[in-house]
Amino acid sequence: MPIGSLRVQHRSEWQFDHFLRDHPEFGPRSILGSPIFDMAELIARRGRKWALKNFMDTSYYAFFCHFDMIGSAVDWKNGTTAPVSYDDDLIAQKVMKFIATFESIQNHGYLGGEESGAIVLALETPFETLKFGIPHTTPPYEIWSGHHRLACLAALGEQDAKLVILTLAEEPGTSKPLDKLESTTSNATRA
Repeated sequence: MPIGSLRVQHRSEWQFDHFLRDHPEFGPRSILGSPIFDMAELIARRGRKWALKNFMDTSYYAFFCHFDMIGSAVDWKNGTTAPVSYDDDLIAQKVMKFIATFESIQNHGYLGGEESGAIVLALETPFETLKFGIPHTTPPYEIWSGHHRLACLAALGEQDAKLVILTLAEEPGTSKPLDKLESTTSNATRA
């Protein structure tokens, strides 16, 4: 599936759309218009040492500082609000893990090395729409897991990624969603 067609998750409570740029080819919420992709490109162009020293000067850092300022997130299992915190130490740890993911993909390929078996997961319909009825007009597919891996792949020049597409199961004969996800695997198109 084209990496650019995969969308950053909606998190209405975090109000972070101002950090996202429409992509000229793939439109709104493309991973290619996100601070996550921007950081992957910086790691690719400037390297590990630069990223560790200068991450506080990036849109990626500002993105997580924004989440810290909001201070809470909706627990998607039950809809309650829980506190979240992203201090500088935690963001630094995220950057170190991001670099390790980038280097693993660079050295061993997607789904190789440390990323073995860590396939990207995406949803046909935004989770907030399915679970809580919050309307979103974003085209498919919303990234459920793998934002950083996709950004690394794109920064390394890959155009497509193998992934699993998840759909929220419904009770048979109704449109009432269950709290269960079902999956299909996709290379370039939905299987």
